[in-house]
Amino acid sequence: MKFTQELEIEFFSAVLKDPKFIGRYVESFKNYRGSTFSMEWIRDELIKWYDKYKNLPAIEVWKSLIENQLDGENRKLVSSVVENLMNRESKAGEYAADSFLDFMSSKELERCVEEGRVLFQKTLDVSLYMSKLSEGLTLSERIRYGSNVDRVYDWLEQRKLRESKRGIISSGLKLGIPQLDEQFVFRRGTLTVFQGPYKRYKSIILHHCGFAGLLQGYNVLHVSFENTLQQVGDRYDSRFTGVDYKRMVRALTTGDEQRVMSTVFERLENLPNKLKIQRCAPYVDTVKTVEIAIDKLYRLEGWMPDIMLIDYINLVACAKNIEDDYKRIELACWDTQNLGRDRDIIMISACQSQKGAEDREDLKGSDSAGSVGILRASDNQIAINQTPEEKKMKIIRLSPVFFRDDDIITKDVPLNAELTRMCISRESDSLWGELDEDLS
Repeated sequence: MKFTQELEIEFFSAVLKDPKFIGRYVESFKNYRGSTFSMEWIRDELIKWYDKYKNLPAIEVWKSLIENQLDGENRKLVSSVVENLMNRESKAGEYAADSFLDFMSSKELERCVEEGRVLFQKTLDVSLYMSKLSEGLTLSERIRYGSNVDRVYDWLEQRKLRESKRGIISSGLKLGIPQLDEQFVFRRGTLTVFQGPYKRYKSIILHHCGFAGLLQGYNVLHVSFENTLQQVGDRYDSRFTGVDYKRMVRALTTGDEQRVMSTVFERLENLPNKLKIQRCAPYVDTVKTVEIAIDKLYRLEGWMPDIMLIDYINLVACAKNIEDDYKRIELACWDTQNLGRDRDIIMISACQSQKGAEDREDLKGSDSAGSVGILRASDNQIAINQTPEEKKMKIIRLSPVFFRDDDIITKDVPLNAELTRMCISRESDSLWGELDEDLS
């Protein structure tokens, strides 16, 4: 792969002016060598500045650096190049950036191939050559795709990161809701679906499952077909910190709340398990899209989810071109079910109730949109119910519809919700354990 001088100029121009470039490309940039003295000097100074300040130097800064570090012809030359790069109208920055990554990726692969060839010549051990080749493929893919593989985002990297040692993985996930946990746990290789009409807390409940899973030591992958990355991350931030969601997203938090958030994020940072977010396109991306992302995450980071949350199942595309929407939903459910069984993952999703069930106070399994298919493909189904009186009292009811391997002992489990902080059950705060005392 060639990286021409014209592409280099285009790429440097974009990197010097656009903050979104430098953050993604800085690590590869450190291993690059400029084609001229000016480009190399600019690259070196840019990396030093970014490592120290995490932003881009303004033109005044460049002038000062040039004045203090260079003299004679070099000063005049570099000053001219910087000015041209800063004033250049970038027309192909994204293409130049992709070309840069392709170039650096191929260089890394070539390096490993050459090292493997030398090892083979010295030892005649083909396994050493294959090992180096495998290493090269992994490293080159990491350079090319970075940490953002298939629109998968590390939640901890989106804010500031989270906490130290939290819990031991048990035989199944519990939600910190006693009346539900006493009769049911979410087990590996099963699919559980929460059913509710439009705007009845489906996404918030799935966020709660992610919250509970992370605190119990599980790796969690939250796959969002509906909400934006910002919305998903903000909801988790509010749930973990207890800070009012609306005030937080409007940047109206108090000094005390900001200190609590910093404390929580710092503690969560050292967790050995992680919560990641994948954005998928509704009615376009399939379960296979998610599976490919998991495989790449495992190859590049050695990370595998224990829990997968799909928000939500009605929006998942089917690999086959099917006009019957109910059949599409059923096949998407089976694809989700099979992925959980094949990878030994706890699968949790939500489904939309069919038209006419919006005002129903006690949902049944047959009220699901695509009802028969969802009933057949899921192992467990839990309805999200609420009467007008319960809504006024801020009470949500979880009503088990069926459990494949557990008995329904309590038909209705009332939750004392506090949705201002994305909390569906105040009792579930006990999942934090002794951390409550430290944050009080």
